[in-house]
Amino acid sequence: MRAAATTARIFSRFYCGADPRAGAADGRATFGRSTGAGTRARSSRVNVDGSIPADNPVLNGVRSHVFSYGHRNPQGLAFGPDGRLYESEHGQDTDDEVNRIEAGRNYGWPLIAGYKDDQYYTYANWSASAPTPCSSLDYGRNIPSTVPQTKESGREPRGFHAAVETFFTVPSTHDTRALGNATAALAGLDVYTSSAIPAGARRFSSPA
Repeated sequence: MRAAATTARIFSRFYCGADPRAGAADGRATFGRSTGAGTRARSSRVNVDGSIPADNPVLNGVRSHVFSYGHRNPQGLAFGPDGRLYESEHGQDTDDEVNRIEAGRNYGWPLIAGYKDDQYYTYANWSASAPTPCSSLDYGRNIPSTVPQTKESGREPRGFHAAVETFFTVPSTHDTRALGNATAALAGLDVYTSSAIPAGARRFSSPA
């Protein structure tokens, strides 16, 4: 399988083989793809010959390789024993996530990071800056007053699916310069099923 050359982060996790969601060993491949921290990354699902599975979701009238979207930086994929697909991704400054991936769902980025809780993260639309155009601004942590900002509660993305779990959610008063980013940058992911961990515990394992 090939991907176009790019300077962005891409193909962060790949899974190939029988697809438990299809209910048969049909040889489909499922992979997570990140197209850069500033864009909405997608999880993609294709047949091993590169063709589009007939049961992939239809989005905006088109059935394509895209299985879900609204991810920031996908780093891990793992199937649970029940056949459900889970994904881990790390946030920009806060709010690493574990998501349960479902066909056609939107996981929020860049409008929402972590839970929809109006804490540290606020969506800033730099491209809509006025009267000073975005091209004249210095991008950084300090958001100019000309850049429109929207709290998470003010947006309702179509098809939104909340995270199963978030990590390092901090209040709006968190000082990233003094305290650093509140993210461990979750990498790979596994679903832990051993009885050694009590039943009430979260059963995900991820290196950082």
